[in-house]
Amino acid sequence: MNSELREFYRILGEKYPEEKFIHISGWGIARKRFIEKVLFKKYISNGIWADIGCGGGVYLNKLSESADIVVGVDIAFSALLRAKQKCTNAKFICGDAESLPIASNCLSGFFCSETLEHLEQPTALFKEANRTLTKGGMLIITCPNWHKKRPIYEETGILEYFGVKSLKFIHTAYTPEELVDMTTANRFEILETGTFEKEMRFWGGIWDRIWGTKVMILRKIGVSSVFIVFIYKVSMFLAGLFWTIINLLGIAAIMRKTIKRGPRSYIVAKKIEWK
Repeated sequence: MNSELREFYRILGEKYPEEKFIHISGWGIARKRFIEKVLFKKYISNGIWADIGCGGGVYLNKLSESADIVVGVDIAFSALLRAKQKCTNAKFICGDAESLPIASNCLSGFFCSETLEHLEQPTALFKEANRTLTKGGMLIITCPNWHKKRPIYEETGILEYFGVKSLKFIHTAYTPEELVDMTTANRFEILETGTFEKEMRFWGGIWDRIWGTKVMILRKIGVSSVFIVFIYKVSMFLAGLFWTIINLLGIAAIMRKTIKRGPRSYIVAKKIEWK
């Protein structure tokens, strides 16, 4: 990763505690539910597991319930300090996902959620997964999905109110088919792939438009950044409450079964050795 991007993610990790915002929203709750109750339950076992791009450590405690050793890896040291407070028994490494400071053939599992879309060289992540995993080691990756038009960059948006100064940053997406191509090209056997977060596919777009309108109004009347951040957190909380309600009513379950394409892609694979 180039020095400019590295500095951006260092500042992002310092200024924006994502786990306190995204992961209380409907999107974050739906994502965490699928990853922990479906993927982790089915595929996490003992051994050494690394969470690549762990951020504030949202998944470390759940990983540590099954794995013998859990290693959190992130490019932002300040994010790792927050993660350490969440999971005191994990090990931590400050490093770049495209060139991991981890020995070859030492990991039993390689988990990476919502990091691939931020990389300049996404295929490097798969090469590093193959290098660091033992034979038969498990790979689990999730990222945004796309339809019709792939996003490449995203404007800083709400992040500017947290003090993150940049015009835009890499925030792309990959379909399950693209994940399969990158995974198989790096000597993995595909076990499962698909999309998830289906229950938020339609509601999410509506919520985003409402939020965008609110920000535009708040900007026009000249409110402070602190107040906008407060409103943002309230909006995320309400989105989480909305998810809880549709889940309790059974609407979320129906949507997960009937909607074919979700806004998130995932893949699970096993490292193999070519003959």
